[in-house]
Amino acid sequence: MASNLVNLDAIIPREDWDAMPDQPSRDVQSPSGISFKCLEFEKAGLAFQFIKKPEFQRETASWEPEKVADLVKCFVEGDLIPSIIIWRNEKSRNLFVIDGAHRLGALIAWVHDDYGDNELSRSFFKNSIPPEQKKAAERTRELIKNSVGSYQTIKTWDSKTFNDTKEARYAFTLLTRQIVVQEIVGGSQKAEDSFFKINQQAAPITPTELVLIDARKKAYGIATRALVRAGTGHKFWRQFPDVVQNQIENISGEVHSLLFKPPLSNPIHIGLDLPIGGRGYSTEAVSLLLAFVNLTIAPPKKKAKRQKGVKPEEKPEPPDDANGNETITLLDGVRKLTRRMAGKQFPSFGLHSAVYFYSATGRFQPTAFLATASLIRELENNERLHWFTVHREKFERFLLGHRYLINQMVLKHGSMEKSHEPMLDLYRTILDLTSQNKTDSEVIDGLKAKFNYLRAQEITEFSATESDFSYSIKNAALRKLGITKLHCCAICKAPIHPNAIQLGHQTDKKDGGTGNLENAGPEHPFCNMEKDKLLPMFSQLQPA
Repeated sequence: MASNLVNLDAIIPREDWDAMPDQPSRDVQSPSGISFKCLEFEKAGLAFQFIKKPEFQRETASWEPEKVADLVKCFVEGDLIPSIIIWRNEKSRNLFVIDGAHRLGALIAWVHDDYGDNELSRSFFKNSIPPEQKKAAERTRELIKNSVGSYQTIKTWDSKTFNDTKEARYAFTLLTRQIVVQEIVGGSQKAEDSFFKINQQAAPITPTELVLIDARKKAYGIATRALVRAGTGHKFWRQFPDVVQNQIENISGEVHSLLFKPPLSNPIHIGLDLPIGGRGYSTEAVSLLLAFVNLTIAPPKKKAKRQKGVKPEEKPEPPDDANGNETITLLDGVRKLTRRMAGKQFPSFGLHSAVYFYSATGRFQPTAFLATASLIRELENNERLHWFTVHREKFERFLLGHRYLINQMVLKHGSMEKSHEPMLDLYRTILDLTSQNKTDSEVIDGLKAKFNYLRAQEITEFSATESDFSYSIKNAALRKLGITKLHCCAICKAPIHPNAIQLGHQTDKKDGGTGNLENAGPEHPFCNMEKDKLLPMFSQLQPA
């Protein structure tokens, strides 16, 4: 979701509609006889108790504050609101929303004064509400207050003052207006078919959402869902034992924090303490996390050329995770790789976001994130972490000064997984050339020889016709200033992310080094712990 979207995902709870096998007693279409009034959406209301979303429903978080406010105003003004489509589980009596979750969610949110930041949401997200989500909620509340008024204010309108006022009309609407409901009749399979048919029309389900729906009982699907919300929100893992649930939530919370804190601001902060995973409260984050989880299963593969008349080989789907062990194994792999990239504890490389993951204009580059993760994983598997550390300063200085090469790679191949393998190959080549002490121009020549579509100059993003600075210009200026003040490791000389700085003894304690100010220097966690191995390697590189 974009950062200005209202998160209503806590408003209508999810439920597995196959948890209690349905027993349809009606097999022909007929009027449902069901309708809703706002009074029934209060905490003790029957409608509030029975309305559910299918467990595989995507997040109810696709509307801007203005759209939520407009829906509420349309309701109280008596304007047309399309019907809500539901399916009734005859066994559990739950009413599942097939179409209209945003419309219904907006009205229920108005009743509870919860636009992603109040009681229902705080409980659902375990008080872990991102700043962007709070900001969108506050904006929505303000819009509704100015255009309609709060539900409680309208509901408690003094009848003695009833006259031809806006508030009086709205209060009468609460008493009389019903929300039109249409019902799908039949079993759960018919309801599921209807859900996909309807939701592929007005607002098509994205490829990532389809993957997560299909994989909702598989380890990689559960792991991705857990990481998206830091182990909060709907528990797609609730069928597992409590100890497994707790592990999933704890690991997901840790990884989410390492990837997305501090929250990304726009314009960026001059200190360049940018989250390595970009904006956590975004649609892009869901796709990124799915790709990141899959990366820990298998490395990216080169695209095979399609042969005419030959269908590409389909990768077999893994089985459902029966007890949560596969999900835990997968999350452990994600955590291991994330800890290698970020954080203050060993074995973190403390990769600096401005070097690896953001463009010159402060835009997060998800393909660069995935390629970097793959590179680190590859170096570890090949036992070349110390070799990388010895050469990382030259490698990172080149990346820092040539971010435009990343843009060119994405323009050529596409974003995310499409550029994953080519970008990884680009990084391998840059690392190989810089480790040979090639100059920047020699590195560029080597890259152009291998990737003939790369250009040696940047296409400027900085032209402007208006007098005010755009966010791109502000971010570029702040990044430029911030780069001049980067903290660099006293061991390897490469930049350190502000959240990964450790203080190390420049003269080791065993060699008589003291704990005074002059002997303290910033170090990567990995460099700090491995300096006994690294220092002799650095000394071998020094000219005789």
